[in-house]
Amino acid sequence: MLLAGCVGVAPRPSDLLVFAAASLHAVFTELSALFQAQRPGARVTLQFAASPQLREQIEQGAPADVFAAASSDEPRRLVERGLLLGDPVPFARNTIVLAVPLQDPARIASLADLARPGVRLVIAAAEVPVGRYARAVLAGYARATGDATYLARVLANVASFETSARGVAAKVELGEADAGLVYATDVIDAARKLRALDIPAALQPAVEYSMAVVRASRTPAQAQAFVTYVRSDAGLRVLAAFGFGAP
Repeated sequence: MLLAGCVGVAPRPSDLLVFAAASLHAVFTELSALFQAQRPGARVTLQFAASPQLREQIEQGAPADVFAAASSDEPRRLVERGLLLGDPVPFARNTIVLAVPLQDPARIASLADLARPGVRLVIAAAEVPVGRYARAVLAGYARATGDATYLARVLANVASFETSARGVAAKVELGEADAGLVYATDVIDAARKLRALDIPAALQPAVEYSMAVVRASRTPAQAQAFVTYVRSDAGLRVLAAFGFGAP
């Protein structure tokens, strides 16, 4: 159960505010409901956005208790500033896929097709983890094929740079793009509208999610309990059910 923030109401000792990467929306909604069911009186509020945006909010003093990011980079920056309690811990993995509409009018079959003139591609901005992962895939393909112009031709076909993988998937779902590079779990969430074209393992970047308790947490014991639950056998089973790999 996803609960909205309570404006004007003082937080209780059992309240927990979790900042989580947008690609965790479905699975963390489920995990928070299960966590609350096991802890009567606990109340979890989830705030989703791109990992860099959430990191910046924590740097600016936002009252988060837990930070769950789509990479280790953002939490590491907070560690360097002394804003997390301990080192971030991995809790899930993901893969990058090429998402296309079910009908696929552009007939996209592989990464090679992304360089065709007229193809409309959408990827995330470079500062967002999935945007960095997408560029790593494209650069790796260019190296593997020896095509010196591939990357430039693909980037020339980018119709927009989105702020999250969910934003990329939405553009493809709406027919505003022929393809997008997203997480495999994004296509699972949109299975009725999208299908995934697998990317070879040799081109896959290491997509590892990590999380930690925020030093300024109002309820660090409860926050640590949530982190422990997500990484427990029960939590990992839920993550697997939503398409995430084990850390």
